Amino acid sequence: MLVLTKDNFEQEVLEAKGLVMVDFWMTTCRPCLAIMPEVEAFVERNEGKAKFCKIEVSENKRVAVTQKIFTVPSIVFYKNGQQVFVFNGQLIGELGMHGLQDKLDELAGA
Repeated sequence: MLVLTKDNFEQEVLEAKGLVMVDFWMTTCRPCLAIMPEVEAFVERNEGKAKFCKIEVSENKRVAVTQKIFTVPSIVFYKNGQQVFVFNGQLIGELGMHGLQDKLDELAGA
């Protein structure tokens, strides 16, 4: 996964062509750390379907605010620079990785 910062977020996500998934997380967030192995395995299984990135929110607060991320973990899909779907902490719990897979497949046209 590509590690994003305030310095490369715009170029790597907002100016990107195609599908980008961004994992907004924090080092102090236990749910974020708990799902991290699942997210990493998900990324490995789906390599080539999208660009996969993560950004640590406490170190990049301005990015989180401009992207309207108010809860972590949040996994956001962007298509051609536009937010197209947000899995926040509640949705991640309800839908799990199967829901994330379904959404990726739908957005990637698989």
